[in-house]
Amino acid sequence: LHSLESKMATLLIERDLLEARLEQAVRLQSPVQRVPNDLLSSIFSIAVLDGEEEDSITLSNLMLVCRYWREVAIHTPMLWTRIVMGTHRSVDRALLKLDRSRSAPLYICLDFSPRMEHGTVSTESIVTAMDLIRPAIWRWKTFHLTVPSRPQAHVALTRCREQAPLLEVLSIRVAHSMQEDHYSAPPLPLFERHT
Repeated sequence: LHSLESKMATLLIERDLLEARLEQAVRLQSPVQRVPNDLLSSIFSIAVLDGEEEDSITLSNLMLVCRYWREVAIHTPMLWTRIVMGTHRSVDRALLKLDRSRSAPLYICLDFSPRMEHGTVSTESIVTAMDLIRPAIWRWKTFHLTVPSRPQAHVALTRCREQAPLLEVLSIRVAHSMQEDHYSAPPLPLFERHT
């Protein structure tokens, strides 16, 4: 009786393995698995970047479909070019995007606008964010900076000394611009005067 139970268990395991192999073989024959990487990358880029802002939910969902799609998404630099940092954004996510974007042009947004739920914005956090994105300044296509005060804008802009040959859009917003400060002139020269 014990021998019969053992044989039945072995047969069930073998059947499950055979079903799994068959299911995998059928999945590999699916037309979507035969779409070339560059075409799939283009489709992903349209789906994720078609709007004004990146659709991170769509990107996450695409990466969950299968291992093949995840690899294609990870190796599509355009999907990782919109980098947002600020009071409620992950620095780790920004670093991951900087790495995955390779040498593609970057769309940078540092949003340190003061919000009641986040308390005050420290100049140190702005400097940290600037120092993280500064090595890629040569790839900046757009740079949007929102800070609470003019002195903080000045401190951030003092880090923009290297050339930014791709920069097309520079936007600086000071939330409390009516406050008195000691920085009436912008730090010069910005981007070595090369944008």
